[in-house]
Amino acid sequence: MLHGREQEIHLIRRLVDDAGRSDPGVLVLRGQAGVGKTALLDEARARAHADGVTVLSCSGHELEAGFAFSGLHQLLLPVLDQIDSLPQAQSAALRRALGMTNGQVTDFAVSAAAFSLITTISEQNPVLIVVDDLQWLDGASLAAFMFLVRRLVADPIAVLMAVREPSDLDTSSLPELHLTGLTSDSAAELLDQHGWHSSHQVRTALIETTGGNPLALIELTRGGATGQLAHDLMLSGTVPLSDSLGNVFAKRADELGDQSRLLTLVIAAQNGADVGLTLAAARRLGITETAMEPIEASGLARLSGATVEFSHPLIRSALYRRALSRNRSRVHLALAAELTERGDHLRSIHHRTMAATAPDEALAAELERVAEKVVERGGAAAAAHTMQRAAELSPDPLDHRRRLTAAAFAAWRSGQADVARAITERIGPALAGTGTSVEAQLSRLRGLIETDSGDPSLAFSLLVRSAEKIAPELPEDALWLLFLATEAAGLAGDPHGQVEAARRLANLRIDKAYDRIGRWVYGAAVGNLDPESSDPDTVLGSIPPSVPANDPRRVMLVLGVGIRGHNLRQVRDHAVEICAQLRSVGMTNVLTTILTWLSDLEYHLGLWDAGITHADEAARLSQDSGQCSRRAVAVALLARFAAVRGDEQSCLEHADLALNLATPLGNRTATAITLWARGQLDLVKADPRSALERMLAMTSPLSPHANPIVARRAIPDLVEAAYQVGDLDRVREELRAFELWAGRSNLGWPALYVDWCRAMAGQGDVETSMKRVLAAAAVAEFPFDRGRIHLFYGGWLRRNRRLLEAREHLRVAAQLFDSLGASPWEANATTELRAAGGQATPSDERTAALTPQELHVAQLAARGLSNKEIAMELFISPRTVGYHLYKLFPKLGITARSQLRSLRMFERA
Repeated sequence: MLHGREQEIHLIRRLVDDAGRSDPGVLVLRGQAGVGKTALLDEARARAHADGVTVLSCSGHELEAGFAFSGLHQLLLPVLDQIDSLPQAQSAALRRALGMTNGQVTDFAVSAAAFSLITTISEQNPVLIVVDDLQWLDGASLAAFMFLVRRLVADPIAVLMAVREPSDLDTSSLPELHLTGLTSDSAAELLDQHGWHSSHQVRTALIETTGGNPLALIELTRGGATGQLAHDLMLSGTVPLSDSLGNVFAKRADELGDQSRLLTLVIAAQNGADVGLTLAAARRLGITETAMEPIEASGLARLSGATVEFSHPLIRSALYRRALSRNRSRVHLALAAELTERGDHLRSIHHRTMAATAPDEALAAELERVAEKVVERGGAAAAAHTMQRAAELSPDPLDHRRRLTAAAFAAWRSGQADVARAITERIGPALAGTGTSVEAQLSRLRGLIETDSGDPSLAFSLLVRSAEKIAPELPEDALWLLFLATEAAGLAGDPHGQVEAARRLANLRIDKAYDRIGRWVYGAAVGNLDPESSDPDTVLGSIPPSVPANDPRRVMLVLGVGIRGHNLRQVRDHAVEICAQLRSVGMTNVLTTILTWLSDLEYHLGLWDAGITHADEAARLSQDSGQCSRRAVAVALLARFAAVRGDEQSCLEHADLALNLATPLGNRTATAITLWARGQLDLVKADPRSALERMLAMTSPLSPHANPIVARRAIPDLVEAAYQVGDLDRVREELRAFELWAGRSNLGWPALYVDWCRAMAGQGDVETSMKRVLAAAAVAEFPFDRGRIHLFYGGWLRRNRRLLEAREHLRVAAQLFDSLGASPWEANATTELRAAGGQATPSDERTAALTPQELHVAQLAARGLSNKEIAMELFISPRTVGYHLYKLFPKLGITARSQLRSLRMFERA
């Protein structure tokens, strides 16, 4: 019976009951040790079992951080016999991650496979997932759990997790329940239940001092302790409550005999203590089997089938922490020896590592090999931990730094940017100026961390400075550092830095192949590119074979240059293929970057439905991988799509989130796109003055959101806002600066924008400028721009009473806006058309009412994919796919899946 927890029990039962009705839920229990989290988890498990719910549970422990997917393996163990129900790629990913087969896999692929297995099981029975001590779960398993909880939409799954306070683990994005101690009345009832009686004064003091912590109350009164003893124990010390409880457990262990006390340490030193392994290791230490009996009698631990468990997780950590180091080493060596004899090399080396007290190169090298295998199994988070331990055991300083660098890379790959940053800051000074490949790798990583998750200006400085130092000895490494620096400068809104990094890259003069790459990168930075650079196959074929085929730098270069080039449709199609490949191997860190590039490109090409789905995917995946800066850009892109489609609420929500994410980091690409989005929203709301102020902030050197690179593409919106306000003088300087840059570019769109903006600004003959604009080849590439041009020209013709010509242009504008789903712009064009005496063609279906996820589901369903295939593509469950289809059919005015294919909106991409 749990005293004083009626409300909490009711909340947890409702969570499980709702899941049974396909209303999934998540709840995180947070509180100090002993406050009752585990008891509530046990209550939830018992209730779920009684109701026929499938219960999957696991718990973390601080000693197991280096075991990749150990928590996930514990969770899935009861249902691994159903692994073959998954698609072959997913079942293979899980088997590799859990050590059942060999082969390479990524953390993301494993998370997706585990999610599919659990949702598949939930189709048979509702599922309750219970995770205790979440803060100590291995990083790979933790990432898999976070992947799952972010995707629960319509699956009969409840997730209940417990976090021990204090903890740095951030679960603020999830529903939380903070547990505190029992009330005085409930605490008194608990004491009565355990037969503990004392004076009212002592009882009150004990309850107040423990804060009503139930475990503290039980343990301090256990065994008939007098009120005065408990009173003295809690009132005389100043140690934290958890330490006080630890002392209580340690005291109970001290009352055992020597053999039993050492046996408790054997149990504490392993995860899910296997009875056979425990007793075998004990025999190696001279401990007899009878030593287990006093332990059970004390209530510290109990046998449960083939395992032995402590009665509370706190006992395990308390006994392990308070044991003498020499005894811990003896126990770990005994376990290692037994595991070696059983052929369990991975767990054996773990215990050997825990026993080590001095540098050991042989052990460090073995750990390094283990870490490499762990990465292959998709456990980059655990590999980071393992490689750090290998570094600690390295007697040679160079090996120590090399292994720490590898640990930092593994941490970054697994979404632990803070861990990776801390490692690089620790070893960076020692490697600075060494001119070694390790320094180059570390510099590249520091740049990646800051570009993806930190300050892009700092990333730029780090990358350029490091490239200068290593260029004489390692010019190829310097080239890639400078290439990354151009991307960082772009995010920071620094066009001069972008050009300077590209110039240095082009001047490295390595060989003909790299010189060609240098010309392309420099051309992309200045807007003057060879046409061949827009052919992805040509660029790929030019990358030297020294860069491995699966190296992400290849696709980064191809698309990083291509999206700034000439043949944008071809580059877009190649980017779509690249994204499919990256998804299949779970390389999310690179995928999020490519998705944002692709989405931005699709905005300009008028492929808005696809662009929205790609930006939404980038936002979700970057949240999974901890890439805060990439997420800010993706959300800003969604704000811009919402603005041009007239979805004010979504635009404002996305804009606020993007600014909150990007501003502290100095990510001026995200903030500038957000200002652009807000300015476009102001334009469609007929508030050009606000639009003008926002978009001028994109160019002002005094603005914290200025980004001249983004502002170049927004120049027509800036000039149109000034045109509508009637204050073109405020944008003359910006227009002149753009004209100077455009004059040095050989791309099609800058010249197009110059003529268009000059016409709006009244510079020269409007009709001549507009005819030149409409005759330009580039205008056909950009449907939204083309619609805006026809709208402006048609309006000008109408005001000059050339109604027949005006109607022709305004009708084209209305049709183009309709095809894009740009509702407010279509309304403007229709109004102008009616004023010119014309009539617009009735609009076709709209996708504006769909959420990005609904839109993506609808697109894939229109292509004929099944629910299961769509789920695989989007990393959601088939049930969630069905839920989205159920919601979107009424929005589109259809009743059957087959009707999707007949809607014109799904023919555009």
